[in-house]
Amino acid sequence: MTFEERILNYKLNPYRADVIIPALKIYLTASKLCKTNEIHVPKLGLVDGIVHHLYMKSLSGTP
Repeated sequence: MTFEERILNYKLNPYRADVIIPALKIYLTASKLCKTNEIHVPKLGLVDGIVHHLYMKSLSGTP
C-alpha cells in the first residue's frame, strides 16, 4: 500500500503511517529469531514505563 492508502485504510496519522513498515520488519525479524508466531506488546510505551517506575521509586523513598 502507498503511504496515503495506509492513512485512509487503517485511519493512521501520518507519523504512524510512515513508521509502520519499518516497525513491521522489526517485529517479523524478532518473531523469526525467537521462532514464535506471537509477540506480546504491552499497552504502555517505554516512556510511560519509565515514568511509572520513577514514580513508584519516589513513593518507596529509594534513591
